[in-house]
Amino acid sequence: MMVHHCSTSRSIGRGSRCDARLGLHPADHFGGRWAGVGGWGCDLNTLVGYQIVLAKPIAGFVQGGVRKSGYEGCESDRVLVFVDNIGVRCKDLARQQLGALPTGYLFARNNLGDMKLCVEGDLFAVSQTN
Repeated sequence: MMVHHCSTSRSIGRGSRCDARLGLHPADHFGGRWAGVGGWGCDLNTLVGYQIVLAKPIAGFVQGGVRKSGYEGCESDRVLVFVDNIGVRCKDLARQQLGALPTGYLFARNNLGDMKLCVEGDLFAVSQTN
């Protein structure tokens, strides 16, 4: 898994190097939240201590052994697949119907033992697929 190296003190601060990597602009920050494409983003106050692991479009998902294109949110045991075929397993329920391929922002701590995914303002728990 590719890790973006951002210092913990400037992981997602206004104008940080991580913001530039994620395509964010300093004006995208609003009182502890960060606005992604399409509106308000995830509450960064709940992600203190986490690091950004990746930011990539979600290309599809695998559920019940069947791979489908697109994004329809998270369900228990569904594997979300990013455009580079890296996947994360959903632990929470998050119902979303989005037209375009949304970007997923993966945050982790405790050596990837505790991971959360932010997609279009919804934050939910995920785990590694293996």
